[in-house]
Amino acid sequence: MSRTEQPLVEWKEVVAATSEGIAILQGERVVHANDSFAAHHGYDDPTAVEDSRWKTLYPQGERDRLESKAFPAARRDGEWHGHVQVQAADERSHRHELTLRAPNDEVLIATVREPAPASAQEPGREDADSEYRRLFDSAPVPIGVVTAEDGIVYCNQAAVEFLGGDDRDAIVGRPPEAFVSDDSAARISERFDTVLQERESTSPLEERLVTLEGEERQAIVSSAPATYDGAPAAQVVMKDVTELARVRDRLRREQRFVRTVIDAIDDILYVIDEDGEPYLWNESLAETTGYSHDEIETMAPKDFLPESQHEFVPGLMEAISATEDRRVELDVLTKDGDRIPHEFNGTTFEDPVSGDVFRCGLARDITDRLERERELERYERIVETVDDGVYALDEDRRFSFVNEGLCRLLDRPREDLLGTPVDVLFESRAEFDTATEIRDRAVEGESPGASIRATAPDGERVLEANYRLNPPAADTFQGSVGVIRDITEQLERERALETQRDELSTLTRINDLLFGLIHGLVEMQSRDAIERLVCERLVESDRFGFAWTGERTLENNIAPLMSAGDGDGYFESLVGSDETIAGDGPAGRAIHRKEPQVERLEATDSEWWAQVAADHGFESLVAVPVRHRDTVYGVFVVLSTQPDAFSDRVADGLEVLGKTVGLAIDAIERRRLLFADAVTEIELDIAAPDSFLARAAESCDCRLTVSAYENIDDRWVFFVDVADGDIDSLAQHAATADDVDRVRVIGDDTAEKRMELIMSRESIFDRIVPTGVHLRSLAFDRGEGRVVVDAPADVTVRDVIEKLDSTFDGVTLRSRRERERSVTGSRGSPGAVEALTDRQREVLEVAYHAGYFSWPRENTAERVADMLDIAAPTFHAHVRKAEEALLSSVLE
Repeated sequence: MSRTEQPLVEWKEVVAATSEGIAILQGERVVHANDSFAAHHGYDDPTAVEDSRWKTLYPQGERDRLESKAFPAARRDGEWHGHVQVQAADERSHRHELTLRAPNDEVLIATVREPAPASAQEPGREDADSEYRRLFDSAPVPIGVVTAEDGIVYCNQAAVEFLGGDDRDAIVGRPPEAFVSDDSAARISERFDTVLQERESTSPLEERLVTLEGEERQAIVSSAPATYDGAPAAQVVMKDVTELARVRDRLRREQRFVRTVIDAIDDILYVIDEDGEPYLWNESLAETTGYSHDEIETMAPKDFLPESQHEFVPGLMEAISATEDRRVELDVLTKDGDRIPHEFNGTTFEDPVSGDVFRCGLARDITDRLERERELERYERIVETVDDGVYALDEDRRFSFVNEGLCRLLDRPREDLLGTPVDVLFESRAEFDTATEIRDRAVEGESPGASIRATAPDGERVLEANYRLNPPAADTFQGSVGVIRDITEQLERERALETQRDELSTLTRINDLLFGLIHGLVEMQSRDAIERLVCERLVESDRFGFAWTGERTLENNIAPLMSAGDGDGYFESLVGSDETIAGDGPAGRAIHRKEPQVERLEATDSEWWAQVAADHGFESLVAVPVRHRDTVYGVFVVLSTQPDAFSDRVADGLEVLGKTVGLAIDAIERRRLLFADAVTEIELDIAAPDSFLARAAESCDCRLTVSAYENIDDRWVFFVDVADGDIDSLAQHAATADDVDRVRVIGDDTAEKRMELIMSRESIFDRIVPTGVHLRSLAFDRGEGRVVVDAPADVTVRDVIEKLDSTFDGVTLRSRRERERSVTGSRGSPGAVEALTDRQREVLEVAYHAGYFSWPRENTAERVADMLDIAAPTFHAHVRKAEEALLSSVLE
């Protein structure tokens, strides 16, 4: 062993012989310990301590205190002394005094001993200290003593229990920071420094502490200067407010929750105390009015309402306690002076604890609601204004709303309809079942609504309902809204339109037929062809089923001529055994009245002709006269299976067709007469009391002979020779007659007296000329008339007399004779005549008979043009062209 090692061996021997516990600490390890040090820490052999970490010998709180305070103090001051809590090997803890010395910066020498008894510390004070401890030990509140060096040096039983220890040893020796939460540590350390160093008491302060088990406790901690073992100490008193803090925290959470809920309410919430001052309000009041919370706090409730509504302010006109619960609409005034309508709903209540009375209420912004109500009112006015019925049904299909229009439609008051099943709309059970089926399909999702038609309860009108379902719940009927309209007139209009379309189609067919007739006149050589075409073309229309034509016999019956269509035996049933049809039906009336006869047919009609038609399925007919001017050539009858087939327009169209057919027949008759090789000259006596010429001859006691005539633009131009009478008196008589448009004397010498008459009608000519004969001469001798006509050779005298007899009251045959027609007759050469147009021929005839071609001329061109109602240049043009045509025909 060297000399340098000898002192160390001697030091270890000295340390081993010392009664105090000594250990050498280097860094964190114990490099040497004697038996006493090992025994202080609960070990039998010092080797159990050597080479171990010194921190394992002390509880966590003491380790922290030694490392943060004791070790730095020993190295700084050379020595540190204090009491520490030891964690023995047997897990028991006890206190001992610890002295730390630092011979250098790397090594610390630790000396431990049992704490000295009180008598050894401060002789003469044992009795006082004992009494002091007994008082503290028995105190019900936790009390402890803390020194700067030793931490907690004393605690009573209440503190032991409060801090979670089993006995005092578990608490004493620990630093106070071991029982303080992290957020309170710095504040408590600062307060202890105030007491220990500045020797000043600290006011009670609530802190959060931690027990040995880690349980958090809330306590009001107060500290005051004290002395313990002659050293400055702090006496600490703790009041356990853990439960109170929990209640308080719960109340705070509840208050925060309530406040959050209150501020989350969109409505204004307010509470007014019994003095009428604002006690509580939510954020909505500030947001609505624009005032800050500080401003609201200084305001009275009346400041938020217009002065005209102050009577409703709680506590202003009456005591809060006397204010009844009520709901009222008022305006809230904003900071900018705007008025916002609100609905106030307030109630008065009494605090059961304090007995204070408050007025609490909610104010809801009803701006949108009022606008919706106004809009609803507008809709309701619209709904009540419309003539259609508007309704709503509940889930039981009962009326929950009806407008006045529906009440009028069903002729029932509103109070009767509300709550009534919708069945009242249906007169027919079958229609109701159909409507139910449609509704069920709509509920199943086929469509959001539907449209149904039903007969009204009165059985006469037709109603149409258009409805939409309310949003469904689980595919069940949740009610509906709809509109009911009386469509009776609409259906009638639709039927009328359909009828009009049919009429237009029929009229189009009639017009086509008219055009066909007009264009086919040249090709049609006989009356039979015209009548056959008319019948066949008429029944081509779906509107008409059968058509036939006929003419009147001398016995006033109807001789059938042509027919077409599917009559299914009708025509055969109509014709009698004499091959005629009785003339007492609509066909005879049409001929007699010279206008169409429309008839609706019923199977119960008493008329024989109606029963025959109805029995064959026809429901209406029209009989149309075939005539040209006053001459009736016959009749055509059209039948239909539709009851309203012959409207006024259709009848008018058919009447035009009848006139056109008459014109065509008249043209054929005229052509036959014009181009006939032989004619039958027939002389007749005629009684025509309605003729102006007959009346004039009798009135003026003279003889009148028509020397020439022309029909120009539906006016007759006559050149009349006067014998045995005063022509001037006759002219005066003619000038006052209604039938005469103009009269002019052409010649008045004794040998030849002639006058020109222009008349709108003259019964003799109106009736004779259209019969198809040529009137050669006409004379009236003092009222008695004699007429000579030329008829085609194939026309019998009987036919002519029948036609004339049907027109005049009395016709007497004087003579008849057959004669060959000369090449140049009264009307000139047929070839020359054919070279002229109708207008040129009329102009030449009027000019000739007016004496225009006489020498000297009896009338100027201007006068003849006036007769023709044309301009003089036009007259000259017609004459020149006619002359050229005649000369070309003769000379070439």
